[in-house]
Parts: sequence; C-alpha cells; structure tokens
Amino acid sequence: MIHTPTPILPSPHEADLARALASKLGTNAVVSIQELPPSVVMLVRSVLEEMAQGNAVSLSSIPKELTTQQAATVLGVSRPFVIKLIDEGELAYRRVGSHRRITLAEVMAYQERSKVRRFSAFEALIEDAQELGMGY
Repeated sequence: MIHTPTPILPSPHEADLARALASKLGTNAVVSIQELPPSVVMLVRSVLEEMAQGNAVSLSSIPKELTTQQAATVLGVSRPFVIKLIDEGELAYRRVGSHRRITLAEVMAYQERSKVRRFSAFEALIEDAQELGMGY
C-alpha cells in the first residue's frame, strides 16, 4: 500500500543524539536499540513491517523550512491553497527575499489543528443527525 506517513520531526535532543549515533556508526561501531531515539525506533519498525510484507521501502527527508510548494505537497493540497492559508493567518511564515518559507513544525501544527476541526465538525453532524432522528 502506498501512503504518505506523517513526517517525524526530531526534537533538538533527538537531533543531537542522531548526530552522535551517525558518527558512531561511521566508525563501524555497534549501536544498541536502546541508544536509538524513540522516533527512530518507530521508523525502523515501520520499515521492517513493510519489508516483512515484501514491499519496497524508500526513505526521504523533508527540510526544516519549506517553500510554499513543498508545504503544499506535505499537506496534500495545492500551492494556491497554501498561499490562501498564509494570507488568512492560518500558517505562519517568514520572507526570504520575495519568497515565503514555512517551517515543517508549523505545517504539522496546522495539519493537527485541521484534523481537530474536521473531527469536531463531524461530531456536530452526528449530534444533529441524532437530534433529527436520522438513525445515527
């Protein structure tokens, strides 16, 4: 099954730990699973589950700061929609020359806010349907 997983955004501590472990692995040293940050363990588990099903696995990175097009890709929406979110104040950004840049953390926070709003709207619809006796 092809899907776009939620990006794993490392904390500053996890980034420091990852740097230390990466340099350690560069010397052919052994790293125990207990030394890995929890987010890496989750990622490795996902990779192993996919491989166990015979699926090919690919790993890609997402920069900490995104262009509007990259943000649109992460959100699964169009670039004009991202611009609209910026103009409406839904997404914080900074300017680099004439270009807008949005942090991945901001994009992920928007995604979570959007999810909560959708869930609340869905609950309201269910309540309305129950009040109207629609069998839900």
